[in-house]
Amino acid sequence: MQKLFKGSLSAPEVFLIVTLLVLGIIVCFMLPIGGGYDEETHLARIWEMSAFVFVPNQGLGREMPLPTIFREISYRREVLVRAIEPEFVSKYAEMPIDGLDFTYGRIETRSVYSPPLLLPQALVMRYLGRYPMQRGIKMPALVPLYAIRLAGLFSYILLAWLAVRMIPFGKWTLAVLAVAPTALLQAATIGADAISNGIGLLFIGGSLALCRREEIRWKEWGLLVLLYMLLFFAKVNLVPLALLPFLLLSPSRFQTRWQYVLLFAAVAGL
Repeated sequence: MQKLFKGSLSAPEVFLIVTLLVLGIIVCFMLPIGGGYDEETHLARIWEMSAFVFVPNQGLGREMPLPTIFREISYRREVLVRAIEPEFVSKYAEMPIDGLDFTYGRIETRSVYSPPLLLPQALVMRYLGRYPMQRGIKMPALVPLYAIRLAGLFSYILLAWLAVRMIPFGKWTLAVLAVAPTALLQAATIGADAISNGIGLLFIGGSLALCRREEIRWKEWGLLVLLYMLLFFAKVNLVPLALLPFLLLSPSRFQTRWQYVLLFAAVAGL
């Protein structure tokens, strides 16, 4: 593990980090709030998780009203989607989260993914949104919203960089895939895709690195199980990746045959 953070960066790693930082930050601030796919429903889940309520739809509504400003400034709220008005920033630049009161009643979110996929964003909302509001600090609502986008972007950059760092071959291929337009857009908007896609890349890179080892000992076995744990926190569309190590590793590659059986049992249990 220590070797990952030692040594200089390769050209694909530099390309990945610089491209995602420059273009990702531009997208974070240029794309209208709510312009990403399902940003509004993810934002409701993040607001719920910022109170450390991790089971979806258990706190929203009367017990945890949703700030109305989240819906008011959502780009997709309008029946006819138009260009953002020039006075948008001046209108909302200083408006706090509770500036338009709250929406009460039955509120549900369709964002029912595992909590780790939105945890960094929820922590940002807690300490830049909920915490200041509860203490009467008039923090502009746009500050936590843009910070949440940046938290997702930086999480994706870290996971994608680790994937490119670990993969034993095809570094340029993985780096180019990681900065593809759709991946970049998903990384720079509010949602679960940033961390989920990053986990998928990390699983591929880590699996290929471990499968290149001459023998799978208990250390490598434990790292494989750790990768599987991360994979099953991701969105369900990544589950087919679980087959990758079993396609690359035969039972004879393991130090003992029982390791292969235990790996299968551990994956099935997860």
